Amino acid sequence: MIVIGSGIGGTTTASLLAQSKDKLKILLLEHHTIGGGCCHTFKYRGYTFPTGIHYIGDLNKGSDSLQGILDALAPQDDPLLWDQIYPIANNFDTIVLGSGNDIQSYMIV
Repeated sequence: MIVIGSGIGGTTTASLLAQSKDKLKILLLEHHTIGGGCCHTFKYRGYTFPTGIHYIGDLNKGSDSLQGILDALAPQDDPLLWDQIYPIANNFDTIVLGSGNDIQSYMIV
């Protein structure tokens, strides 16, 4: 079977098909030099930038939860590792712009 595009949808589909009971042979094709679609990183002037998901909320244990579904997509011999985020004042990040007396803070909730 051929899957075109290695973004989150193509990679998910290819992974589930490859892990199916039928043990299908999968060819995953990607035009870009890096797989992953919006879930990869790129380097620019010595800095690395992620382009995809940073936070996934409301994860619960169990095979029918979002965490269970995402865990099923990973190879069993290389499982996903999850870290708990502990928000400060109900926000995860604060963006601070400006300097001196002209500082503006924006909370990402």
